[in-house]
Amino acid sequence: MHRTRRFALLLALIALPALAHAQVPGIAYKKFVLQNGLTLLVHEDHKAPIAAVNIWYHVGSKNERAGKTGFAHLFEHLMFNGSENYNDDYFKAVEPLGATDLNGTTNEDRTNYFQNVPISALDRILFLESDRMGHLVGVIDTARLNEQRGVVQNEKRQGENEPYGKAWITIAENTFPKGHPYSWSVIGSMDDLNAASLTDVKDWFKTYYGPANAVLVIAGDVNTNDIKQRVEKYFGDIPSGPPIIKHQAWIAKMTGEHRQVMQDRVPQARLFKAWNIPEYGAPDQTYLSMAFDILGSGKTSRLYKRLVYKDRIASDVEAFMDDREIASQLLLLVTAQPGGDLAAVERVQEEELKKFIAGGPTIEELNRIKTQKRAAFIRGIERIGGFGGKSDILARGMVFRGDPEAYKTIQKRIASATADDLRSAMQRWMVGGVYALEVHPFPEYQEVASTLDRKKLPDIAAPPAAPLAAAERATLSNGMKVVLSQRSAVPVVRLSMSIDGGYSADDPKKLGVAGMTMQMITEGTTSRSSLQISDELASLGVNLNAGGDLDQVRISMSALKDKLDAGLALYSDVVLHPSFPQSDLDRVKQIALANIKQEQVQPFSMGLRVLPLLLYGPTHAYGQPLTGSGTESSVRGVTRDDLVKFHQTWFKPNHTTIVAVGDITMPELKAKLERSFASWKPGDTPPMNVATVPAKDNKNVFILDRPGADQSYVLAGQLIAPKANGDEIPFQVFNDAFGGAFVSRINMNLREDKHWSYGAFSFPIDARGQRMWMVMAPVQTDKTKESLAEVVKELRNAVGDKPLTTAEINDAKDRQVKTLAGRWETSASVVSALNEIETYGLPKDYYVTYANAVRNASDAQINAAAKKFVTPSQLVWVVIGDRAKIEAGIRELGLGEIKILDADGRPKGLTP
Repeated sequence: MHRTRRFALLLALIALPALAHAQVPGIAYKKFVLQNGLTLLVHEDHKAPIAAVNIWYHVGSKNERAGKTGFAHLFEHLMFNGSENYNDDYFKAVEPLGATDLNGTTNEDRTNYFQNVPISALDRILFLESDRMGHLVGVIDTARLNEQRGVVQNEKRQGENEPYGKAWITIAENTFPKGHPYSWSVIGSMDDLNAASLTDVKDWFKTYYGPANAVLVIAGDVNTNDIKQRVEKYFGDIPSGPPIIKHQAWIAKMTGEHRQVMQDRVPQARLFKAWNIPEYGAPDQTYLSMAFDILGSGKTSRLYKRLVYKDRIASDVEAFMDDREIASQLLLLVTAQPGGDLAAVERVQEEELKKFIAGGPTIEELNRIKTQKRAAFIRGIERIGGFGGKSDILARGMVFRGDPEAYKTIQKRIASATADDLRSAMQRWMVGGVYALEVHPFPEYQEVASTLDRKKLPDIAAPPAAPLAAAERATLSNGMKVVLSQRSAVPVVRLSMSIDGGYSADDPKKLGVAGMTMQMITEGTTSRSSLQISDELASLGVNLNAGGDLDQVRISMSALKDKLDAGLALYSDVVLHPSFPQSDLDRVKQIALANIKQEQVQPFSMGLRVLPLLLYGPTHAYGQPLTGSGTESSVRGVTRDDLVKFHQTWFKPNHTTIVAVGDITMPELKAKLERSFASWKPGDTPPMNVATVPAKDNKNVFILDRPGADQSYVLAGQLIAPKANGDEIPFQVFNDAFGGAFVSRINMNLREDKHWSYGAFSFPIDARGQRMWMVMAPVQTDKTKESLAEVVKELRNAVGDKPLTTAEINDAKDRQVKTLAGRWETSASVVSALNEIETYGLPKDYYVTYANAVRNASDAQINAAAKKFVTPSQLVWVVIGDRAKIEAGIRELGLGEIKILDADGRPKGLTP
């Protein structure tokens, strides 16, 4: 070791005992607690004929709650606006007295007001401080609130307008968990400040500004007993204030790394890092304060020497502790050189940080920080006032630790701290949880000159031709039809098997069997259990789903091409050999019954359960809940034999179509399907009752009661022609304009013009037989009658004397045609389109000719289709809402007899 180095170390070791026992001057004081709870601390310092009056209210932003932030700071401003017995600006009364250090501050934990005045003015100050403590509410009015609200908001703008100013709010909101009282900024949010009411701020004062929640420190050229008498005179008659709930500790140490990046109009990139650590006065808080100063405070710190002096990649380093009452924070700021690499800065910073945490400080560093801390304290107590003077030190200890001499414990801990104390504290709190915020300069973007005329929308070229790609068709030896649309964009094959016999195949006495069969079909086969099926699907990366609708049940599969053979082996096993295990059936039935319960309370599902029954009648195959779930009684009666029978009756290959889309040729696909379904034998299926329901006028309005509902669902339904009809495309254009799009008639009326609904629409439920066309309008309860009247008016107008205009029709045509370009982007959408063609018997070139068919439909044809399909007198009306609030208004409309139904469409009070 170099001789000079050895000599320096020797001196340091010699100095260590002296530092360990170095004393700091005490602050003599006398403590009094008035009968109303006010704590008074008096310190005599006769070096100058002045007195410091420093009052700390134990309230800060941590006493706020989410949605009510900024109150503590806002109220600090209001305290300077005058009180009931001095109704003028506080500064006007105090500054002429020769006051110095006059101010008020708010932080997370306390709000304080302080001033130094000549002792000759002490009574005046005590009067003013006591008047605003005990007699303020009467002068707080809307004008003063608005004035100070504006001042605070400008203070907020000013702070955030400073370079890196928005970083501090971002740090507050992201370093403590949601709901933690330090998770918002002291100054609060603009929205909360705007929302602060006169009642809010008065309640804040009454809660937190009582004597029992305050510490008053008077220090200076005073007599202790005299001060006690004066304070009792001015403050003693003020009511104590209510009891208060207070946090004691909530450190919320972070885990892992939370990193954010923001841009600001700053010249250099800056890195902020934060660690949550123990509260003010805790041993580790003291040790971490010392360690952090060694790490990054001042030119002698490790990071400054390395980053600024040696490597010259940073222009500034700052490290400090924000010590607070229930948790503290370590904050490290490093500013890169202009144009510098912040990542490189962080790498060096992390290198130094890890080295320091692992090894701790040197003896020289430890002694230096002890001397600096002691010197700073001693220099600070030369002053008696706020901003760190003796009155502040006493108040801080009393408010946060319940001990005015808390500073002695802290100073003794600093003096006796060892390198291991600092190292251990860093390892406990600076490892394993950190927040990092990168602030980068916002680039200097520029606009370019443009000749664009923004008063005119650009012309749109003719939309690209987007017909559905031609599909290939084949038939397997067992009669199963195969439709293929070849796509090679990704090596995936998607199959959708549609089998005649959907919900409409259910026995009216056993509704829900079709749906239950499809829920159970993947629950096990004769050779695979439910879990084995799930495991095999996962290992193959295959998706397999089953479901149905009115006319068909479907089983779909999506597989990577190189897993298709294995996927088909599983797929065919599920289709051909379901075992319907009783144990799984019991479980699935319970789920199905729970789902029915949900449908019976969800407004739209309630409508889907009852409208088909009202329109088709109970004997029609479509006269059942459109969800396919059946009724509670029918589902309870479903047996395993019912599922087996459904499968044996309806699963016939000659009544089945497979639609395939993907990276495969028809010969390949056909050969694989022939092998997979070779054992499947064709057969006949029974007929279903999908006879045409005669048109008839409806003279009823049905109400489903939902007590306490915030909305009413207005539903109307009518039976129209099957999907395959000669007027289908003109009717689609009509429906789009009337209720099928956001800008449709009924939505613009009820949502955009009246603001009674979030959205009102119309749509058909496609089927092979007569379809249900529905109008749906969820509306606010108090506008149920009016909304119903508007829907009736719109329906009558559309097929009466206010048919669709040419503009409405052209807009609807554009939506129908121009969306084709994006309609078949995915294989799933192509499968859906081909299924639509096959299920409803549409022409094979339906989508090839679709765009021209839409364009060529005349206004007359479209409005004629509307009149042909929509007959307002035949609409069945169902309103789902709070009967007590809506029934009388609906009766006033005279639409028909009011009937009350239960959630399954039965007259209220009847049992099945």
